[in-house]
Amino acid sequence: MPGGKQYEMLFKLNAQQNSGFKGAFTQAQAQFARLGHEIQALNRVQGDIAAYQKQQAAISRTEAKIQNLTKQHALLNQQMEEETGSTARLEQEKLKLEQRMASAQGALENQQGRLAATTKRLDEAGVSTNDLSSESARLADKIQELNQQQEEAAQAAEKYGESAVSAFDAAASALAAAGLVAGLKQIGEAYIGTVRAAGEFGSAMSNVEALSGASTAEMAALTAQAKELGATTKFTALESGEAMGYMGMAGWDAQQMLSGMPGVLDLAAASGEDLAGVADIVTDSLTGFKLTAADTGEFVDVLAAAATKSNTNVSMLGESFKYVAPLAGTLGYSVQDTAVMLGLMANSTIPAGSAIRTRPRGKW
Repeated sequence: MPGGKQYEMLFKLNAQQNSGFKGAFTQAQAQFARLGHEIQALNRVQGDIAAYQKQQAAISRTEAKIQNLTKQHALLNQQMEEETGSTARLEQEKLKLEQRMASAQGALENQQGRLAATTKRLDEAGVSTNDLSSESARLADKIQELNQQQEEAAQAAEKYGESAVSAFDAAASALAAAGLVAGLKQIGEAYIGTVRAAGEFGSAMSNVEALSGASTAEMAALTAQAKELGATTKFTALESGEAMGYMGMAGWDAQQMLSGMPGVLDLAAASGEDLAGVADIVTDSLTGFKLTAADTGEFVDVLAAAATKSNTNVSMLGESFKYVAPLAGTLGYSVQDTAVMLGLMANSTIPAGSAIRTRPRGKW
């Protein structure tokens, strides 16, 4: 414990430096917070750019599906006209086909609505959708510049603390002998790390809010879940927030995110893959098969089983699913059927996504 002389010097140091130290430290904190808000705003715009691109791709897939279903419907009508016997079976097929067409049309309208909302936010942010690659690069440069400024602002608090101590030679010698200067440095580093992590998590959740359109209550629930997962699993709250961002890009709402996160997290933990990457795989594949967040648990079980029992992994299998899911779903193949086919192709070292998309008609 400090002796009398050390306490005396500490009291003197505090009395003479308290006002100036607090002012400089508070100023550094305020600068750090201001830069953090600017970075969050730019990250939200970046998230909207990514969402716009994914929403456009989703609309293209849905339009292609509707076009395919429309052709099937025309062929079925022609077949019914040419049928000389009972058309009861064909009538049932036609009814199911029309239900799928109506479902696809509803999905398309929902996707178009989300794209319109994203386009409006980008317009308000001054971002042209005609050249998103250049806009994204510009924003990335600006974010990097602000991150550098934020780093400098955070370090300023620590440096000022060290200079305040060194202003008193005798006190500094005593403090250094007691190891307290090193302690001050560690506190500064811990502060920087903590505030930076909090800023990044806040930015990730702001991105989720922008993409999903969640209400205040829903954002509170999503934030609480991300923090809980960060405290109880191998993944951090920030990683959970980034995974929710991918779900938002795929058009999931807050309730779907809350119900889908546990399954996505289990798959990422079991496979050792990046949580955000697994979320991207799951959401894209479910969209391709026209499944919902409620099917996440079953889908990740199928994906995990296929990856375990074949010569592939979740990342490679998921990438194949991204390519084949829309086509497989349109042709009526289930997730289980597709996973088995991809697994067999992986065992034969065949590029699964390419093979399914270019298969000769009637070979399966």
